[in-house]
Amino acid sequence: MHHRLLHEYHGDHRPAVLSLYGLTACFCLIAISFTRLEGATSLVFLVVVVLLTIRILRNLGFASIAEPDMPAAASETSREDGEKP
Repeated sequence: MHHRLLHEYHGDHRPAVLSLYGLTACFCLIAISFTRLEGATSLVFLVVVVLLTIRILRNLGFASIAEPDMPAAASETSREDGEKP
């Protein structure tokens, strides 16, 4: 995640690290708030937090469902023995 943020911020470490600190602070507040919840309410909030987290990560491009493209060089090296596909 750090390297993707570095790329997003054009190599500047400060905003990348501050983004990670902010994200950590948000999850800390969520964890602390869960200590006050009881029963089914805590389960409902947990599901909401998980779904929102997945949605945010997908929107930011950190959790994609599609498989990454395999580079052409990698597919050619798998046929070193001269086997035909």
